[in-house]
Amino acid sequence: MLGLFPKFSNFKTKPKILFGICSPLVLLLILGGVSVYSINSIVETNRWVQHTNNVLAEATEIVGSAVDMETGMRGYLLAGQEGFLVGRSFFYTRTLSSFYRALFHFFPGPISVSEA
Repeated sequence: MLGLFPKFSNFKTKPKILFGICSPLVLLLILGGVSVYSINSIVETNRWVQHTNNVLAEATEIVGSAVDMETGMRGYLLAGQEGFLVGRSFFYTRTLSSFYRALFHFFPGPISVSEA
């Protein structure tokens, strides 16, 4: 390590100035490359977090619709009144539409028979 300093001191002024100017620029370029890579990684992670939140919201809606259908069916079975079944078709349609929206989050393109 000490052998480097005498060699550097033997350089003329112009190479020393160029080395003093270029070394921070090279370090700045390296730091910029690492920063761009890190930012791209953060953006990609944010996309996956958003996707996960969308899927969880769809799953919550499916469960909520299923619970509403189950509650109506339970009320009908316990009371024997068909008034509890009035919302069943609405909740069934809502559950299916939520299910298909959630399926779209998993498979954004068209699904072929071989994939299903």
